[in-house]
Amino acid sequence: MKTIYCVFVVATALCASVEAAGILYNLRDQSQTAAIESGAYTVDGVLLSLSAVDGTLNQTSGSFGINHSGGGDEPAQLDGVAGAETLLFSFDTAGTLHALDLSSFGSGDTFDLKKGGVSGVTILNLVDQGNSTIYTVNESFLAGEVFALTFTAGVVEGGGASLDTISITAVPEPCSTFLLGMGGLGLLFRRKR
Repeated sequence: MKTIYCVFVVATALCASVEAAGILYNLRDQSQTAAIESGAYTVDGVLLSLSAVDGTLNQTSGSFGINHSGGGDEPAQLDGVAGAETLLFSFDTAGTLHALDLSSFGSGDTFDLKKGGVSGVTILNLVDQGNSTIYTVNESFLAGEVFALTFTAGVVEGGGASLDTISITAVPEPCSTFLLGMGGLGLLFRRKR
């Protein structure tokens, strides 16, 4: 019994020392073009899933956005030319969304970031603050929980913005699973006594 408790204490100490992994998704990284445009982008083993509510994802060397199915819009930006574009994204692990970096912001353009998809709760309003701006979010999420970034207002022709990077911290999931398992074993051994 003492052995089980010792293993549990050592495992707890090891898991506590494991830090959450900081991950930066560079959506303008040309080496990942096919993966990003297909809606999947993996960095350090964490999958970012992306999709457009209407249209297709589009990446160039200078920007990342949506090519709206209505046509005639800026093909690699989030804008409102053919209708307000919405980018949906989620991760295959739990963690914290730290920041979004947008560039090429049209003057007076605004975006909403919602947690829980298109009809979710607005957690941040992104307003034009210059050419390139990092917006701090610091919102925790569960695996598969969907965020929606939607163009809400601004200059329709020549407006919009490019989503350049997404920064998260992923929760080291194996440690919590291991600790739950060890706790269950401890309870089983204690019950036998």
